[in-house]
Amino acid sequence: MIIREMITDDIPQLEQLYRQFWNAESCAETMNRQFTKLQKKDNYIFISAIENNKLFGSVMGILCEELYGDCKPFLVLENMIVDKNYRNKGIGY
Repeated sequence: MIIREMITDDIPQLEQLYRQFWNAESCAETMNRQFTKLQKKDNYIFISAIENNKLFGSVMGILCEELYGDCKPFLVLENMIVDKNYRNKGIGY
């Protein structure tokens, strides 16, 4: 298993993962445009989990600013998804 930053080439497989999870179609072209836009922002982090050249998991992190206490930034994890054949194996820990 390889954990790395997401690349544009991952988007078609990511679209398939979302389709598997939501049982609804998404547009890889639209996802690619949005990924390209968000990837340029410093507060977005995209991670891919790969095995045998197959994307089987991903997560998006958003670095947020805080107004409370010491005002330290915090990370929100969104859109965590793992292929149904890889679930319950500790990938999302």
